[in-house]
Amino acid sequence: MKVNDIDIKETFNADIVSFNMSVMQIENNIIEMDSSYRVVLGQQQMKPQKRKLVIDFYSEDDISNFTAEISSVFLLDIEDGYMYQCWLTDTPDISQEGIKAFTFTADVYAIKQKKDMTVVNFKGNKKITNTGNCEAEVIFKLSSNSSISDFKINDITCELKAGDPLIIDGIDKKIYYESEPDVSAFDFATMTSFPRLKRGENDITTSDATVDVSISYYPVFM
Repeated sequence: MKVNDIDIKETFNADIVSFNMSVMQIENNIIEMDSSYRVVLGQQQMKPQKRKLVIDFYSEDDISNFTAEISSVFLLDIEDGYMYQCWLTDTPDISQEGIKAFTFTADVYAIKQKKDMTVVNFKGNKKITNTGNCEAEVIFKLSSNSSISDFKINDITCELKAGDPLIIDGIDKKIYYESEPDVSAFDFATMTSFPRLKRGENDITTSDATVDVSISYYPVFM
């Protein structure tokens, strides 16, 4: 089992005891129910899973080093076929069970996703089926052999440069040209939100069939 691709047993001499099963939190906005026993729902909001991570440690130094590793957003691999993007909700609790025996308990938010990114390449229009069962944040890579000042992909309008792909990253919330990944290109794209794939089938439409489109995402699960 690994955290941020680091083997937990080998590096921290620790054993994961449990990572309790959970599902995403669902918040339904109820628009109307007064005149009918049938509810009318508005926008639904999904929030990350709440999970409890319990680990046995045998050294205070290992606890300190592990806590430093997970102090920001971290990736947890418990070898169940998924990857969990996690972050702490509060300070972890540590109890001493004996000499050189400690139990580390942390409440975390978690997003359950497939380990490998799904990539779909195409030109023109495309129907894409989200292979997860939740909405997924996506990355658009748009490549053109000629400059296009107003290329449209769904509700996004952007400027493409010849031979320099534009990256619209809905995962890390960045827009940049591939040749200058550290330079923001927000001024070259007009949109109301970063791209996502809803659960099920999605229609992707473009304004120019000569542009190479690559859509990448991690399938996310409830």
